[in-house]
Amino acid sequence: MLCLIGFVLALLAVPAGRVMTMAALLAAVGFFVYGPQMLAAVVAADFATKVASASAVGLSGLFGYLGAAFCGVVTGALVDRFGWNGALWLYAASAIVGCALLATTWHRASPLLRGGPP
Repeated sequence: MLCLIGFVLALLAVPAGRVMTMAALLAAVGFFVYGPQMLAAVVAADFATKVASASAVGLSGLFGYLGAAFCGVVTGALVDRFGWNGALWLYAASAIVGCALLATTWHRASPLLRGGPP
């Protein structure tokens, strides 16, 4: 998540016309988005019971898709009003919030690692 924040903020510093630099940074952003996206499903399954793990993964996927749909509308509105810099600042802020939320689970061990029943 920290790398994702860094690469999103780096996009803000790229001067106009540097297409290859922007393409490389966008590829890095896509690469670093995948990890937290998969981690969200793993965390949902990990902290749920065996019976509820499929429901937890399904719900996290549902809210992920709803968030993606909502993000498209918000991104379009921000780009229309503030340009792409406004959208990139929203993405950076979202990555910071996501990093903070994931950090709250850092100290919690998986029930499987604790040796007890989930």
